[in-house]
Amino acid sequence: MLSSLGPKGEPEDPHGAYSAALEAQFVARLMDASEDSIKILDLNGRPASAVGGPNWLDFWSGQNRVAAEIAIAEARAGRVGKFTGLCPERGLDKWWDVTATAIRDAFGAPERLLVVSRDATERVEARRELAKSEERYRILGAALPGVTWTANPEGLLDDIVGFSASSVLGSSSLGEGWLDLVHDDDRAATLVLWQAAIDAGTPYEAQFRMLSEDGGYRWQLVRALPQRDPSGQIVRWVGVNIDVDEQHRAFEHEQRIAFMLQEASLPTVLPALPDVYLCAYYRPGNSEATIGGDWYDAFLLEDGRLVLTIGDVLGKGLAAAVTMGKIRQAMRAVARLLPEPNALLDAADHTVRSDSALNDIYATALAGIYDPHRQSFTFASAGHPGPVLRRPDGSIEEFWLPGTLLGMRDGNNEVETVTVELPPGSALVFVTDGLLEATRDLDDGIRRINAAMCAADVWAADNSAHALVTYVLAGQPATDDVAVLVAEFGPS
Repeated sequence: MLSSLGPKGEPEDPHGAYSAALEAQFVARLMDASEDSIKILDLNGRPASAVGGPNWLDFWSGQNRVAAEIAIAEARAGRVGKFTGLCPERGLDKWWDVTATAIRDAFGAPERLLVVSRDATERVEARRELAKSEERYRILGAALPGVTWTANPEGLLDDIVGFSASSVLGSSSLGEGWLDLVHDDDRAATLVLWQAAIDAGTPYEAQFRMLSEDGGYRWQLVRALPQRDPSGQIVRWVGVNIDVDEQHRAFEHEQRIAFMLQEASLPTVLPALPDVYLCAYYRPGNSEATIGGDWYDAFLLEDGRLVLTIGDVLGKGLAAAVTMGKIRQAMRAVARLLPEPNALLDAADHTVRSDSALNDIYATALAGIYDPHRQSFTFASAGHPGPVLRRPDGSIEEFWLPGTLLGMRDGNNEVETVTVELPPGSALVFVTDGLLEATRDLDDGIRRINAAMCAADVWAADNSAHALVTYVLAGQPATDDVAVLVAEFGPS
């Protein structure tokens, strides 16, 4: 059968069947190209292109069916119907964000319905997992011996769990309100550490004093971890405050005793020797937690020779300070009987081994003897940095000796000794690693010490050891104990 042609040669289509077919094909291609599920339904919810096909509402069940019916009713009324529901696809549970709107006829009346369903499974499952983790967090928070809390990604507290009815914590502590409860002396540092953790997305840990129910302040150990979504973005912070006031004050008491013991163990007066100028300086770390076992010592033998020792007990607190005092006494006692560098180190090693059996303590040390008649210094090391020599012409020489830590030496193998000639105008500088690693960069620490030894102001100071430390630290606090012993050889 041949169709008739119009005036311009196109097939006549008086009922629009051909145009409708083209439109249907276009709509079908459009729907296939979308990642969303797009349905065109009649006003009863059946596919508009099918006769007697299944009702779209039948794909939903239970509360999801109720939500779908409400969305269809909203669309028929000319409004937008929305809901999120569960509808399996190919045997798998799928969550969908559904939007239903009316397709209007030429007179503006709803003629069909456009339903767009977007896969929301990943988002919904993530929310459900987050809800589960929040519930686990609440259960865990109630069981922990402290106060647990959460904060948003920006670090503002949004929930606190586990405080008593009489606690100063409460709704006023949310947001940044908790900072008002932090001791004035701790607030700035606490905020800096917290903001740094937020910016870097790294775990947070701090100790600070917080106002308590009795109006006093108690030390808190605070830790927080970031919680991330599947994409790696931080969705919240989960933290805990644990009262450690008793432990902290006991620790402070021990550290004060250790500091007093260490100060009492260091020589208050250095020996006098013709044409030899000695000075020393000790600086504790920037907190009591770093008080340890750095020491120096200088004493004369009966034959006029000068013994110089320096070392560092690898530990902190009272145990390290006690071991340091024992090492110094052992080296002094042996020097009277057998004044040889290795004999002094062996005696120190025996002392550390005795203490290490109880406290697992080790130490580094350097021991040397200056002979004023030969103008020479002979020394050996047990894992300690060698001295730095400034020659009369201003040149610098470093000495690095192999050596085993005190507490690990084999007494049958004598350690190498080094002898250095010291003509007038020479100087030796002995340091502990607290100064070498003051900038947390060993190479930089060595460069700074060498530069200080070339600085005229250092040698012009009343105490060259103190001036050298000041030069190297350049205004920064010492993060670890620092001990420095300087010997200048004259005539002055």
